[in-house]
Amino acid sequence: MASDVESEATAEKSDSAASVSTRFGDDNSPDVSSQESVRAPELDVKLFASWGEMESYLSSYSRRTYQLYSVRTATPFKTRNDRIKKNQTSCKTIPEELELYNKTFVCTHHGSPRRSRSAGKRPKQHSRKIGCPAQVGFVLFHADSEDCNSETVLE
Repeated sequence: MASDVESEATAEKSDSAASVSTRFGDDNSPDVSSQESVRAPELDVKLFASWGEMESYLSSYSRRTYQLYSVRTATPFKTRNDRIKKNQTSCKTIPEELELYNKTFVCTHHGSPRRSRSAGKRPKQHSRKIGCPAQVGFVLFHADSEDCNSETVLE
């Protein structure tokens, strides 16, 4: 890991309100009227020296808060470097060994469940999706470059 590059948790932890359903409808999807919001604690640590350190922390955070997160999006270093070159900014390019520029994790309950269109041949197919808004974004930045943020180049 290059010494002048770190990962930072951005302030994308959208309210950390996780919906919890207590009843299910006929099609085994959550009954919206029975949902309640639960607030998870903020991240204690927001700077990490490597992606591995960040993933280790997120794993322990998940265990503490009983929330499972999966990767929703990830931008490879090559895409970020191409955008920097295309826009001719003064931002430093990302070294190849870092692999990713950013990662966004969402709760496994993120998104809306699909309504069943089945004819009953495969009953009790369920989805974890119940509309949870919790997500956490991590972005790589150069520790010595304060003026170059992600909004400079991202489209």
